[in-house]
Amino acid sequence: MLCSLHMSRTRLFLGIGALLALIAVVVWLSFPRTAVSPSVSAPMPAETLTATSSGAVTATASPLKPSAYLFPIAQGDVIASWNYAGYLNDNGPLEAGALKQIAELKSQLGKDNDYMLYISLAQEYDHLGDGKSAYEYLSRDIALDTKKTTGVGWNNMGVLMEKLGAYHTARIAHAEAVKIQPDISAFQMSMVELMVYHFPKDTAGVEKAFKDAESLFGASDPVLLDLRKRWQTFL
Repeated sequence: MLCSLHMSRTRLFLGIGALLALIAVVVWLSFPRTAVSPSVSAPMPAETLTATSSGAVTATASPLKPSAYLFPIAQGDVIASWNYAGYLNDNGPLEAGALKQIAELKSQLGKDNDYMLYISLAQEYDHLGDGKSAYEYLSRDIALDTKKTTGVGWNNMGVLMEKLGAYHTARIAHAEAVKIQPDISAFQMSMVELMVYHFPKDTAGVEKAFKDAESLFGASDPVLLDLRKRWQTFL
């Protein structure tokens, strides 16, 4: 059961770059620029944001100390190892291709939309099983979106933290993704699964996650109904 959860989390993380990249671009261009009070006060980045003639937001990167942007690990969470099996870890052509892609993405920083570049860099490092680097770029990504206009980076951070066993940190990140964009089904489902599998005794928290998801999927959604049954077995 937990294995299927981890597979689900991995599929969601790996697919987020391809599926939600388009969402993030649309959000970046059209989502209302209203500030949302975060559950975690992410430090403001030292990048300078500028608007292009097309309306897209880019950033000119400047050197930052890690303490200025790294997403805080929640109290009580311990990350035993930042490394895990990445599907491109073959010590061969797949790994070489990923490293080449990383170099290309880094060469574009400060020239293009750094928000999307950080998302892509984190994904590439995740493919290599380098959780520390994925964490760094997702932290940069979250800090860069000072207006809290998209939940993509937050959701990906939640998925990564689950993979690393930092479940309280994952909860904070997933909750923020849902708060920013409650209409994104992947964000809602991520929150429900996290609560069911890792916080089943928190009845109020689990029920809230279900309620929020049901407002989007409907109370009769078969996946949610199945998750409710699984939750009951943990009580």
